[in-house]
Amino acid sequence: MHQGKTQTKLRIVVENALEELIEEIRVFKAARPKQSAPLLANERGAPMTAAMLRKRFDKARKSAGIDITTFQFRDLRAKAATDTDESAVECSSHAGPTTNTEK
Repeated sequence: MHQGKTQTKLRIVVENALEELIEEIRVFKAARPKQSAPLLANERGAPMTAAMLRKRFDKARKSAGIDITTFQFRDLRAKAATDTDESAVECSSHAGPTTNTEK
């Protein structure tokens, strides 16, 4: 995956609920005739378009009672970046040997 403007490669951490969801999708797709190569497909196996994803997001937000001005689709990207930053800090604080500078 690349960043749109600079084409810089992006690394996405796939873990926890996202990892479980992707595995569920793989199992779901494996049990059906191969109709679609995309990761995201609708119930019939057809590729999910951006408009379909947007409509489902809007429906889920409305069902959750979240106002459109409070949380928008684009906020997912910022949330993922924040989670990734927090995860990286958490990992770096636990990784590697420690040194004792006290004498």
